[in-house]
Amino acid sequence: MTGEKIRKKIKSNGGFSMLELLVATLIMLLATSLLAQTMALGLQQFRTITKRSKADTLCSTLSIYVENELAYAKVKVKDGQVTFTSDVHNMGPDAAFYILESAEDEDGTVVTSGESPVGIIVETSDYYKNYVKEKNIGLQPAAQRRPYYSIVGEGSYKIGDRSSEMLAASMSLKNTSDSIEVTISVYDTDGETVLSSNHFRVIPLEFEKSE
Repeated sequence: MTGEKIRKKIKSNGGFSMLELLVATLIMLLATSLLAQTMALGLQQFRTITKRSKADTLCSTLSIYVENELAYAKVKVKDGQVTFTSDVHNMGPDAAFYILESAEDEDGTVVTSGESPVGIIVETSDYYKNYVKEKNIGLQPAAQRRPYYSIVGEGSYKIGDRSSEMLAASMSLKNTSDSIEVTISVYDTDGETVLSSNHFRVIPLEFEKSE
């Protein structure tokens, strides 16, 4: 249909035929569907980029903390477990890194050279636990401190400020003749897909092995 015929059709009282209206409606539906799919794909891509960026930042922050803590510590290895005494955060003797499998986990799993569960990486010692216990005396449960030192806040594991989805981390410590090999990985919300990982070697200030 030429432009002249279209103008005549618009000026006439006949309007468009049913077939022409159906074709126009179909074109609009196809365009709307294509736009919706493009927006969904763009949103998914944005979420993926955001998660990887968040995971890289979390992995880097955890790595820097662990490296600094071990580099200036007196490290002791016994039965495959790495403990250390560091004055950086006043944890007292025999501090260790733990994995909390959830924010409500009160026991945690000590980090060793074996396979690590995924969760939140924290640090504690008997000295720190007793210190927190004394501080909590007389306080309501909601105001009590937990017996772990959080390396990074819980918000650092969240995908977004308003999101309940959380990343998870794992950690392993393997001792060599004069150093500690550290592997830290950050996982997607499924706890299986690795989004970021870092492997590094730390030479402690003092190193004692009794295996």
